[in-house]
Amino acid sequence: MRLILFLSFSLSLSAFSQRSNYTIGITQNGKYFPINYDDSIIKLKQEPFTFNLDFNNVEGIYLNASFKNGFYSTPKDSALFEAQYIPFKCMSEDEFNVDKDIIIAEDGFCYWFYQEDKDWYRMDKTISIDKNLVKSTVTVERIFDRDAGVNLELSEIDKPIYFLFFLGKTTSDSELTKEFQRKRIIIQFD
Repeated sequence: MRLILFLSFSLSLSAFSQRSNYTIGITQNGKYFPINYDDSIIKLKQEPFTFNLDFNNVEGIYLNASFKNGFYSTPKDSALFEAQYIPFKCMSEDEFNVDKDIIIAEDGFCYWFYQEDKDWYRMDKTISIDKNLVKSTVTVERIFDRDAGVNLELSEIDKPIYFLFFLGKTTSDSELTKEFQRKRIIIQFD
């Protein structure tokens, strides 16, 4: 009986440790702000900041960042608009985030990922990997507003930016079949 309970517990623990999950937060001037699923407003100075990403058994993290709250305002229990097409709306960011920017767009997405078989990724070049846990950062010194076609210094931004993060499962044809573990925030600059 004890052996059966031990095996059952071990299998449950193993399944739990293999589950996809991620944490994300923002650091600015040594202060850390966690990102959850709520209506958090994070007030930042108009200075560089860093997204801190930890992901375990995750192919990548989708991100929509926009001056409008379209995707951000989707209720948690509702599907995102045209969710199956989101992978086709991903924008091409620089390898290793050399420009230190993020792209914002009302209908576009970023995809932050790490894959061992690729010699590049979209986050900052310095990452650490321990088994299936990837720890990375994305430094932001400016914003590229794809809808307006302009680069903006953080000091030029005078309205909130709405961020929605989530994980997804895709088919072999790259259609999104499931999105889960949404997290969201609004960033306002002082």
